[in-house]
Amino acid sequence: MNESKKILSMLAEGKLTVNEASELLEALQPSDKTQQKHEKAAKRVKRLRIKFDGKRKSGKPAKMDFEIPLSLAKFVGKFVGKDRMIDIVTIEGEEINLNEIFETLAEDDLERGVILDMETRHRNDGSKAKIIVEVI
Repeated sequence: MNESKKILSMLAEGKLTVNEASELLEALQPSDKTQQKHEKAAKRVKRLRIKFDGKRKSGKPAKMDFEIPLSLAKFVGKFVGKDRMIDIVTIEGEEINLNEIFETLAEDDLERGVILDMETRHRNDGSKAKIIVEVI
């Protein structure tokens, strides 16, 4: 039995007054602010997160973790790849096809999740670079 039915049952049994039952029923209803928060979270703007953890040529650590609105990433995708500015990026000898990433980003109903999760190994010193691109 859910809470509302329990309250009504207690009212029918005389364990609660009408005012007490009314107050309890109101307390069970989500407030306008709570409802607005849930709606806002559901409509939250999707973002593109890019994480990089590796080394510079000097051997110093190179870390990057940033987010941009997905709409901005889609806009940039119109100018990158497909015989425009860049189509392949090479990191530690591993090629990353930007065309594939931007083609994925161009989808209208793009779900949240990982688009690219890649780990490379530097040929000379065995160090690793980790790259993650995801829609959040």
